[in-house]
Amino acid sequence: MMAWSTLRQATAEDHARYLATAERFANRHNIAWDEVGFPIADIEAYIEYLDAPSGGNCPDKAKYLRRLWLQCVRRALRHSTADGICYGYVGYSIR
Repeated sequence: MMAWSTLRQATAEDHARYLATAERFANRHNIAWDEVGFPIADIEAYIEYLDAPSGGNCPDKAKYLRRLWLQCVRRALRHSTADGICYGYVGYSIR
């Protein structure tokens, strides 16, 4: 089971910075994403694909990209423990 712990309410600036970060990250790492939608889900799916034994089977690259993506998200949202934005709040997942 997974839960979401909120840190603060997300602002319009948070959303814009998060989206811009995701677009730059996807373009920089050659991650294909739907130009109409949001690249955030495509980034997460690509990292999961690399980590899956039946998919890319590149756990080292997946670990590297996951760590790098998380650092970019935290920098964009200006909080050291943030994992993203969910339901209008900046927060992190509890596993």
